[in-house]
Amino acid sequence: MIKQTIPIFAISEYLKNTDSTGSHLRYNYDYPLTFDHEKDDVTFRLLSATYWWNFPNISEKLQNNKLRFFVGATQYNVTFENGLYSIDSINNNMAQFFANNALPTDLFVFFADDSTYKTSVQINVAGVYINWANSSIGSILGYTNVNSGPGNGGLWYDPPNLTKVNTISSVLINTNFTTGAYVNGKRTSVIANIPPDVSVGDQVYYSPNNTLECKVTNYTLDEISFYLTGEKGQALDTNGEAFTITGEFIVREKQK
Repeated sequence: MIKQTIPIFAISEYLKNTDSTGSHLRYNYDYPLTFDHEKDDVTFRLLSATYWWNFPNISEKLQNNKLRFFVGATQYNVTFENGLYSIDSINNNMAQFFANNALPTDLFVFFADDSTYKTSVQINVAGVYINWANSSIGSILGYTNVNSGPGNGGLWYDPPNLTKVNTISSVLINTNFTTGAYVNGKRTSVIANIPPDVSVGDQVYYSPNNTLECKVTNYTLDEISFYLTGEKGQALDTNGEAFTITGEFIVREKQK
């Protein structure tokens, strides 16, 4: 029998974050929540959550935001702003860089092949080459240390590796006060798995039809934490955007 429910609403923007990514928040109580270990069974369930689908796949933190190329003997260095990029948006940024430096806007162009999951580059001007050894963005485009070019204009160059632009397929919500779901055969603190169902830059709203009740492991709570990770447990950078958590503690009388 349910004795009590205690609602929780947390907004990361107004609570203390414990790291620089903005994805780990702490919720402090003025007075500790105390449950009777001998008489009560306590669970927590997530009722809804929101986050913004803008976790960067290119950033200074990820150390993959640099590209270096040469036009003849002249060196150019590109630094991408933190963001969630597609191949098209990478091309758009490059076209803007070319225009700002009085270069042809199609100096070189990346093309994604959906059948091979590789991203080729077409270099359209003779004497141009991309120096991948000093281009950290190559790690997600599939390039290693071998230069693309120089050669005659219009040549195509293929990478040795697959493209890894889509670095996150799902967002996991974790806590520090429950035993959660099994993930890849291991018991974790995960209380929800939320795949994005929106376009880049939009807000994801999650409200499960069937809520999962997770057992609370600590019967005295003066502080609780929620944090977001990717499907592999990797930390996520919220890029300065807030996320919200709505849930409730459920207190039941122990069965005798």
